[in-house]
Amino acid sequence: MLDEFRASGHTARAMLSLLLNREIQPVAYIPILDFSDETDLDGLPVRPLYRIRATRGGV
Repeated sequence: MLDEFRASGHTARAMLSLLLNREIQPVAYIPILDFSDETDLDGLPVRPLYRIRATRGGV
């Protein structure tokens, strides 16, 4: 699965659900920009082109 970016993972999980409902098993999830700290998506490997750690909360 290819996506522009991943922040919360809601779109990625919806895409995964759609593919699995059609009995299509993706091999990996590839966001161009990954702002998440997660290394997988419900067991599916995530292989981002760029990973950017977003700071959360105040400094």
